[in-house]
Amino acid sequence: MLTNARVVALLDGGGAVIEQADVEYREGRMATVGGYDAATVSLAPVWAFSAVDAPVPDASELNEAQVVIEGDYDGQRIEMRGAGTFGYTNTGHFEGEFHAPPMIILERYPERDEEPGSSEYTTEEWITRMGDIGVMASEQYRRAQRGIALADR
Repeated sequence: MLTNARVVALLDGGGAVIEQADVEYREGRMATVGGYDAATVSLAPVWAFSAVDAPVPDASELNEAQVVIEGDYDGQRIEMRGAGTFGYTNTGHFEGEFHAPPMIILERYPERDEEPGSSEYTTEEWITRMGDIGVMASEQYRRAQRGIALADR
């Protein structure tokens, strides 16, 4: 849950909607039924959000949108952004989904769960070191990369 949140939705071909409320964010899989000739049940990925304590709706009206959600989580201010849908339910509450996992921007790097001294690097040293590490790839992989470069011409 994101507390003290602001949701900004830029509707495709329309204006902007701004809501301020605590936001429930859910990631996972949702059962869906579809298919042309026969019903096909699948578990589709979902990255959904809604107002906290909003009742489960019977109907909703959603529009394509660029969505930004900013709120407090785990002791810091975070921002979630991405393309998706945004709209309202028959109970008058907002809800929406991201089409893909949203980018989540943090104020600071998360604290480590390890015991102090269990890693030979501090968080800052590890981030710096990751920029210096080279990958040892096979020649087949490098040839495949050259093929990509040629196809882009």
